[in-house]
Amino acid sequence: MVCDKCFKSSFWKQTKKTAKNGRQIWKCRCKHEQAVDFVSVDIEPPNVLVFDIEQSKALMRLYDTGKQYVSWKSIEKGKYVTGWAAKWLFDNKMMSMFVTPKEAKKRDERRVVKGIHSLLNKADVVIAHNGDGFDLKELAPRFVKYGLQPCNRYTTVDTLKKSRQIFRIPSHSLAYLLKYFGLENQKMKRGDTDAAEDGDAKALKEDEKYCRQDVAGLEELYLLMRPHMKTHPSLSYYLDMFQPLSKGDKRCPRCLEAISVFKWTKQYRTPAGIVYESCNCPSCGAVIRGQKKGSAVTMADLADMMLEN
Repeated sequence: MVCDKCFKSSFWKQTKKTAKNGRQIWKCRCKHEQAVDFVSVDIEPPNVLVFDIEQSKALMRLYDTGKQYVSWKSIEKGKYVTGWAAKWLFDNKMMSMFVTPKEAKKRDERRVVKGIHSLLNKADVVIAHNGDGFDLKELAPRFVKYGLQPCNRYTTVDTLKKSRQIFRIPSHSLAYLLKYFGLENQKMKRGDTDAAEDGDAKALKEDEKYCRQDVAGLEELYLLMRPHMKTHPSLSYYLDMFQPLSKGDKRCPRCLEAISVFKWTKQYRTPAGIVYESCNCPSCGAVIRGQKKGSAVTMADLADMMLEN
């Protein structure tokens, strides 16, 4: 269903109002209200979480042997999660949780880990820079350690992996990517991490501010890269379950905008003989493709073509 005011359709919210004909009144994200035929169910749009964690250093006692290998027996105090910052995609509210000075001195991360576990449990898609290789792997053993249940299944989008797939540039670090693309939320210079780990209140506040800035920049980077990603979770699957499209409409699997008319600009045929139509989403620019009706070639068709040749 397309909004009568903004001519788009994404994230309709049900109101308690009812039209004279008994149809439910829904509100578009542009705040326009109209009566639509959507069925009221309890399934919500996809929850897309953007997050980042910060960690302390590990303390070790070593002999000066010149070897790079460090035995686990040399670890005096292991590293711990000092805090995290996160936000739901497109939401203005930034969330964060860091250890208190008292918790930092005890290296007590339990409360902080439980906080991010609660958020991950609500997420359908999780976005992080090097999330698959660092953040989520660092959190996993802590969830087990503190007796937390496995999170509900979610899909990850690792912007570090995606950057390596798409770009050939000198560095794929978050700081360089934000600077290279000239995004608004640049990476900050980190403060005194040693003081923060030791429980200095001012240093912990600076570290929290640093982490929140990283998440703000990461959201910008993700939205910039998203149309260019060759693979991406189809978010339209979640939305279509509770907000069906009108006949003839198409929904972008990336930005979820429902467009009444798609101007297909390109066609191509697969080796199996199936014809696909593609175009750029008028809203976010992502490449969208759809199978052309009646384009599938059956085995009988292939046999006939071979006989003709």
